[in-house]
Amino acid sequence: GGIVSYKKNSAEVSNRIDVYDYETKTWKTDSLSVARGGLAAASCGSIVIFAGGHDSNYNALNIVDIYDLESNTWSTDTLSQARGELTAATLGNKIFFAGGYYDYANNKMSDRVDIYDVKTKKWSTSNLSRARSELSSASTADKLIIAGGGSYSTTKEFNTVDIYSGNK
Repeated sequence: GGIVSYKKNSAEVSNRIDVYDYETKTWKTDSLSVARGGLAAASCGSIVIFAGGHDSNYNALNIVDIYDLESNTWSTDTLSQARGELTAATLGNKIFFAGGYYDYANNKMSDRVDIYDVKTKKWSTSNLSRARSELSSASTADKLIIAGGGSYSTTKEFNTVDIYSGNK
């Protein structure tokens, strides 16, 4: 999924994903449940999750596609809040989806963090210290760092950093 080209008031979006098989050293294509751009993806163990994004009219989406590599199956779920241009990262057995736009037209950004626990297959939520979009994330052995962000419509940038400990 992702934006393949940009037009002034709409985006061409895609539901296509390219999958590389390390064992056979071959590529194949697959499809997400909904075409979209501005989504976030992360993996943990045998689970890969593609979450959020926007449609071709920049309406935020809450759809989540979950792929299980072990069973070779897809399932869908939803984020607690529709949003695009969010970030995703893994810490321990949890995948975090943070921030993003929930209303592109009015430049409304989210402070929401949706957390998927791969072991229990349950969602929980938390909040960033401030609402922001187009942010970045990375993890270490015991910390998740969510940094920066901004707003493309106002060119405002943030120097905020949120740090989650592995015990959260």
